[in-house]
Amino acid sequence: MKRRDFLKILTLLASSSLLGVSGSKPKEKILVVGAGIVGVTIAYELSRAGVDVHLIDKKYPGSQASGNSFSWINATYPKLTL
Repeated sequence: MKRRDFLKILTLLASSSLLGVSGSKPKEKILVVGAGIVGVTIAYELSRAGVDVHLIDKKYPGSQASGNSFSWINATYPKLTL
């Protein structure tokens, strides 16, 4: 499962109790603390679902991003034979 799909499922589960089955409840207000990749994604998906979302962080969104790639995590190396 990709991280994007996981975050969408997580957001839908979190918002399902807010929206109810029919979605006829008044518009809920949610405060998301932390504007990292997870906080921004959850805020985005909740807003797409019709929730009034406020996103806060101690600095501006993405300010603590390292800029380093984690693509090496899935790197594969040839097997060493002796």
